[in-house]
Order: sequence, then structure tokens, then C-alpha cells
Amino acid sequence: IDRFRVYLADYMPEKEEVKVLIASVPKLRIEVATQMIRVASAVRTAFTKEEVSCTFSTRRLIDWAEMYARHGQIKSSAQAIIYSKISPEDKKVIEGLIVRIGEP
Repeated sequence: IDRFRVYLADYMPEKEEVKVLIASVPKLRIEVATQMIRVASAVRTAFTKEEVSCTFSTRRLIDWAEMYARHGQIKSSAQAIIYSKISPEDKKVIEGLIVRIGEP
């Protein structure tokens, strides 16, 4: 790692991430983008507390939003984009977060 420079970058503030999501998926409603970002923020917090072993990138959010634009449901869109790429334990936590935060 001494051969490379390491830069630490935090995630964007919610308002900025909403703008990125809407710009990437123009069909997405602001309310849906906000809910998705709240789920992502909750996952990121859970990751820092070591409650889950995965985190939630902006790229994953964009993929989830694109799938939502095709199917129209947050939960079913999460299946292919989120759940298929994580452990069963993490899936349970994230499913709970999606239910708790709700669908607009």
C-alpha cells in the first residue's frame, strides 16, 4: 500500500446524492430517491457499527433506481440489485431497513 496514495472520501450529503440519482435516472421521483438514499444511509451506518458486512455505494443506488424505474417497486427491485450480492444475514438486516423506512 506504500506505493499508492490513499484518499478517504465520505459519502455525499443526502441532498447531493438525490441530485445525482435523479440526474442518473430521470424517471425517478424525488420521494423515491430520498427513500432509497435513507436506506443506503442506514446501511452505511450499520456497516460502521459492524452490524452488516456490506455497505451501499452510490453506484449500487443508481442500479437500484434503474431497476425501480423498470419495475416500480422498491422491494422487488432490491432483489436483483442488492440481495443477490450479499449474505443472507445482511439481506435480513437490509430488508428490515427497507420495511422500517418505508416506500413512498
